[in-house]
Amino acid sequence: RLLLDDFKGKRMAVVFFLDKDIDDYLRTRKRSSHVIYTEYHSVENYVFKHSDLAEATAAVASLDIDSIRTGLGDQRKWLRKAAFNWKDWVTLCVAARSLRVPCRMNYSVQSQINNGVCGTVNKRLKTQFKSELQRASGMASLAFKSRFDRAAKHVDVLYDQDLQDRIFKGEWYTAFLAEDIKSIAGARSYNANALGQGVIPAASLTLDFTQPWAVHLRD
Repeated sequence: RLLLDDFKGKRMAVVFFLDKDIDDYLRTRKRSSHVIYTEYHSVENYVFKHSDLAEATAAVASLDIDSIRTGLGDQRKWLRKAAFNWKDWVTLCVAARSLRVPCRMNYSVQSQINNGVCGTVNKRLKTQFKSELQRASGMASLAFKSRFDRAAKHVDVLYDQDLQDRIFKGEWYTAFLAEDIKSIAGARSYNANALGQGVIPAASLTLDFTQPWAVHLRD
């Protein structure tokens, strides 16, 4: 009862904005009118999806904006390609979270089954990690398969509907950006060290909160 207050005739409320993560899938979202969840996995997804990424990257990396805009191409397609590249890793992370077992498959690390950030999936490692997850769960094969398949189907449905940002961690895009900028820059010198977390606050400055994407949070 302390989240609403009248102070000198002025009505005030406390509101919490929270990263959704995959709490909707786990059914652990807090039921409160004072809690507003992001529609995407985390706030960084908004930054990458709705900012002018080329402008922000050019400023942070000290490169010309035209070469970056040309190199990255359509921003939405670039984001979609990155998310699809790690789809198998996302599936492992979602399954591990749903099983609530501590393991190497989690959202705190980058993909451990791809051959480099932008490389293809190493099928041997993918099988190895899946087997490791089953052992950690302590479940029999059929029961584990049912739980894993359910998580995989959830991932497939969101990706098929172009809603991958609901389960793809936004901060992971920085790894793909760093790799692509290295290729775009070529022999030119640029500020590679600032491309990590530095691009997120820079891109935030280009957000337009009057656009439709902000309605959910603003209203």
